[in-house]
Amino acid sequence: GTTALRASGLVLTSTTEAQAGTAFWPQTLVPRNLTIEFDAFIGGGAGADGMALVFADPARGATPKSLGYKGGGLGFSGIPALAVALDTYKNSANPSNNFVGITDGPTGSTPDLLHWIATATLATSLRNVTHHVKVLTAGGTLTVSIDGTQVLSQAVTLSSSAYLGFSGGTGGQTDRHAVSHLVVG
Repeated sequence: GTTALRASGLVLTSTTEAQAGTAFWPQTLVPRNLTIEFDAFIGGGAGADGMALVFADPARGATPKSLGYKGGGLGFSGIPALAVALDTYKNSANPSNNFVGITDGPTGSTPDLLHWIATATLATSLRNVTHHVKVLTAGGTLTVSIDGTQVLSQAVTLSSSAYLGFSGGTGGQTDRHAVSHLVVG
């Protein structure tokens, strides 16, 4: 995809239309009982589409080189996985143009519309500001905090092993989607 490692961090997409980018750690890990923290930046374009922290399932065919669909697919749609998304474009499947969601993939045959397990519309804009994201996987629950405030807590079924990575996508509108200061424990 369009991903590049820069001095500032991992850049998943630039402000160019119709991009999809992913980056995965090349070894699987057990995705249960993890704390994942990172800084996310989305901005610089017209406002689309979003990015995701991806738990890609190798038992269902995911590899460290998996690449999903652009635009509303957030570079994730089509990868057998569960993801925590930061979404900044309201399409017909989305609750707003500024939300955090947990998704298990596309709604059906349309790869740029994701199925949401849970969503939380945010009062603070995800765009043009760096946000600190914390994701906990414990006891069958995935908990998401943005800048120290819990925004989601949802029961999920994570695979027994996963490739941990990030994805991003642009469509007809764009933004730079970037990750820095990743800590996994």
